[in-house]
Amino acid sequence: MEQLQSIAGLKRCSDQIRSTFSNMDRFPSNIFRPQPALYSFLDYGYVTGEAFFALLKNLCATLDEGGFTLLVTSPDPESYYFKQFHWLPAASFSRNDDFKTFAEFVTHDPGGSPADAIAYRADKIAIVSDKSAFAAYGTRSTELVA
Repeated sequence: MEQLQSIAGLKRCSDQIRSTFSNMDRFPSNIFRPQPALYSFLDYGYVTGEAFFALLKNLCATLDEGGFTLLVTSPDPESYYFKQFHWLPAASFSRNDDFKTFAEFVTHDPGGSPADAIAYRADKIAIVSDKSAFAAYGTRSTELVA
């Protein structure tokens, strides 16, 4: 696992997210660009769990991807997380990482309040594989991940 450490890295990651998704405000309508071969919904509560992580690793193996990047898009990573905690809620995972590493990242207390961990505070999450063979986007308000 490699956590993003800089605003420049965050901007590169955000660019990849924007090239994968179109108009995320339309979610849960199809927001993927280009149209995916498979489109499915999951409960948002699974996004930080072991079964979801196993699904991501299996997709990496099946699609010959080296890994994936997870980025919180709301609250805003720069104006909320970086400004408040000097910490960015984004990391790249290899398909060889284990669930413990993933769980430690999504439950990490960024500074002073465990309630600000991704698992408890993130309102919107985007996930894109290294070569964009698969992607996921979820919002807490709809309780959905696609």
